[in-house]
Amino acid sequence: MATNNKTSFASQFGLTPKLLIVGLLLGLAIRLGMYTFVDYQFDKGDAATYRLSARNIVEHGVYSSDASESPRPNAYRPPLYSGFLAVISSFFADTPRALQLAQLLLSLCTGLLMTRISKVKFPEAAPWVFGLLMLSPFEAVYAGALLSETLTALLLVGAAASLLLLSGWKRWILGGMVGGLCVLCRDIYLPMLLLFAGLWTWRGIGPPKHRILQAGVFLAASMIVIAPWTARNYYYLGQVVPVSAGRFGFAMWIGTWATDGAFTKSDATGTRVYPPQAYRTENERRLVSQAIEENQIAPGKGDAIFRSLAMARLRDEPRRVLVRALRRAPLLWFGTRFDIFSLNERVLPYGSSAWRLVKSILWGINAFFIVLGVLGIILAARRSSSVLWLAVPIFFTVGVYLPFGAFENRYSQPVYPFVLAFSGIAAAEIVKCYSSYRAQSR
Repeated sequence: MATNNKTSFASQFGLTPKLLIVGLLLGLAIRLGMYTFVDYQFDKGDAATYRLSARNIVEHGVYSSDASESPRPNAYRPPLYSGFLAVISSFFADTPRALQLAQLLLSLCTGLLMTRISKVKFPEAAPWVFGLLMLSPFEAVYAGALLSETLTALLLVGAAASLLLLSGWKRWILGGMVGGLCVLCRDIYLPMLLLFAGLWTWRGIGPPKHRILQAGVFLAASMIVIAPWTARNYYYLGQVVPVSAGRFGFAMWIGTWATDGAFTKSDATGTRVYPPQAYRTENERRLVSQAIEENQIAPGKGDAIFRSLAMARLRDEPRRVLVRALRRAPLLWFGTRFDIFSLNERVLPYGSSAWRLVKSILWGINAFFIVLGVLGIILAARRSSSVLWLAVPIFFTVGVYLPFGAFENRYSQPVYPFVLAFSGIAAAEIVKCYSSYRAQSR
């Protein structure tokens, strides 16, 4: 009976029991191995801000990134990831290892969910998708970082699984609610909910009136999840802030002049030094300094200044801004995906031959997955497979980050499981074609 249960469970993912167990163990080993391979930093940058917000929730019962003894409520970042850290730390104390292990489990669940989608929508690709998601070093490295990418990826895949695997009205209700949670984790995906609803109304299945109603239920379920947080923001901030406020203008300002992230290397000194092209006049330099000072007083306070500077440059030199955005766009996808992490100096000394070799290998693996993923999207489109809906988050990410200073692979990491799903589809088709060729040549 136990064997039959194992076989039945594994078959839900298009796998044999042995492959499922071996794959999960390898996925576990690779993710645990990152603790030695990578020198994770938990007291700097975004990780420190998330932990501070989580402590304020636990100790003061308020969401805030304020470090004072009586933190004031704010909405500088979306709340869900800090809430997730708060829940974990309330049970296991504020220890990075407990948080890492929790995210490790989330990462494995993401792989299983995407494999299940593949099993239903593109069965021959399921083992490949499972293998890629378990063995990918990029999924593994983010599982150990105190950043929101792992949780966001799980929620994106969870919303996709609800919409593609469930039936009846529960697919739209649950899909919308999980989508709403995703927005509370990374608010950049709020427009994607509207995009999906519009695409379904236009190209979905069934009578037009039915599709409109389904899209409406999906959006209503999303808003039910998001609305309480929006109401909280209005209560404390006195203005309508759907999810977060304070970084939009800054990101737009960087997007008007930056073509890469070389200027961020000065962050290691504790003070960022912006290059000459960041300013056009001394007055702009003064305004940027003023905005930075205001942000130090209260996160997001100086964002209006950054927004005005961005809009001024967009009006004055729209073509140049567009060219810079296009030059920057590939950086969102191509790279080592380890650039924001420091490798363990004892294992791989910075700049050594081994360090360079590992970085080159990582760059090559990522590029291979990206190219394979593009091929998988093309193959899915040619077969008119419903799995093509998985490409919506990818294309949305391409477009939505174009005007912003998104020069890090990190910003595309939440949709990387979707890239790997299409990579698995391409791999399955390539192997199928190769086997057919060999059979014919005999």
